[in-house]
Amino acid sequence: GNAAVVNGKAVDLVLTTDGTFTTSKPSKNGKSGAFGILNVKCGTSLSVTMKVVDSETGAPVVLDAVALTWFDLDEGKKQKGRATVTSCGSTGAIVSQNTELTSKREGDCHSFTSSVAGTGKDNPKSPHNLDSVQISRSVTLPFKGVSEFSSTLSLAKGFKGRNFMFALEPSVACGLQNPSE
Repeated sequence: GNAAVVNGKAVDLVLTTDGTFTTSKPSKNGKSGAFGILNVKCGTSLSVTMKVVDSETGAPVVLDAVALTWFDLDEGKKQKGRATVTSCGSTGAIVSQNTELTSKREGDCHSFTSSVAGTGKDNPKSPHNLDSVQISRSVTLPFKGVSEFSSTLSLAKGFKGRNFMFALEPSVACGLQNPSE
């Protein structure tokens, strides 16, 4: 609720899933500081749609431009729980020049997959203050003229689950545009 103010009106960000959301730690889901967090069980996939709606009426609010950034795309030891984010309809994708993510593009869909193990100790604390490792594990997806946008979050088999962190912030500002072109 009250995720932002757009044209003088409070808006909410409503997340819905495709009905197959399997989490290993339900208490992790929600908000942590400036981040939204989705805890996904290893070996599963989840499609999540984010809708921007008027806080009072629930009506869709079209944004001229919005940037969705996924953070902390890493994996467990020996490639367990390898994380992939796939999103379609963005105007491109932005990663840092030192990205650790492997990328693939099919039509207007972009997929980004982790390639390096990480732990909770290297997680970002703020989307506005990222070190080089945190930037290298992030991807920004800009959208124009939308009230909703979707991503599919997938984890390879592994131990328990992993957190997908996101913010509606263009946090990878100095990245390489459309790396799979």
